[in-house]
Amino acid sequence: MLKNKGELALLVVTLIWGTTFIVTKLGLGEMPPFSYLAIRFTIAALVLGVIFWRQIKALQAGGWWAGIKLGLILGAGFVLQTLGLLSTTASKSAFITGLAVVLTPVVAFFLYGQKPSRAVWLGSLLAFTGLALLSWSPELVQGEFNRGDVLTLLCAIAFALHIVLVSRYAGRYPTGPFTWLQLLVIGLGCWLFSWWTGESWLMAGKATWLGLLYMGVIATGLVLFLQNWGQRFTSAQRAAIIFTLEPVFTAVFAFVFLRETPTLQLWLGGTLILAGILYSEIGDQRIKSRELEIMEANDG
Repeated sequence: MLKNKGELALLVVTLIWGTTFIVTKLGLGEMPPFSYLAIRFTIAALVLGVIFWRQIKALQAGGWWAGIKLGLILGAGFVLQTLGLLSTTASKSAFITGLAVVLTPVVAFFLYGQKPSRAVWLGSLLAFTGLALLSWSPELVQGEFNRGDVLTLLCAIAFALHIVLVSRYAGRYPTGPFTWLQLLVIGLGCWLFSWWTGESWLMAGKATWLGLLYMGVIATGLVLFLQNWGQRFTSAQRAAIIFTLEPVFTAVFAFVFLRETPTLQLWLGGTLILAGILYSEIGDQRIKSRELEIMEANDG
């Protein structure tokens, strides 16, 4: 199903993302959102800064600009998602954010003229349908499209843009400092929003801080490093489809740790997501095989 080590790394990224829901749910009970994000990304930036400080000093000017730009885009996505949740429901947020999977090939086309294959388009639509089924609830059709929904849609666009630009830039610069810059920019931006909203976070308990340590080191620092490294070896469109497995992994961990029973909705949604990943892979392989046969026939 996964054709190279880069896509395997992205699968690990998605699996780790699946653990974050439980940890974040517990942490946000004691700490406001922007402060939580600020500490999470600051921890990640500090860890990667210590590990890659020599490479950071040697990073070229183009790498600094690219890292800062991607940090601003990804940070904007997190901020927009957080602000959107203030006036929309969790299910609508999940549904609209899931649009990133079909927006990614659109963004890649408009920015760089990259035309996705029919297999990638259909795989993306299957995966998004699975995501939509997983996030479906009566709330999705209740009420009007409000300010929170608009902000969340902008969040989905930002996430799609980040995926496309990571595939564009990741192969040009060392992964460590390139990732560190993005984390630093996001952390600073979240501290700014935490200050602007007047949040207070000093009363958080020990469990929350332990969760933040995991979120910072593993679910943020390691994950963004693996994403930036893994996208060197695959397309942005394929990466976006693989990332749709996150709610499936979340449901698995919820079953293991919270004893939440999987529903028929989960089984159907997860099946569609897996079908989208498989179809995009098999379809692309067939297209490449046909192109190779045509080239060989022409050469003959």
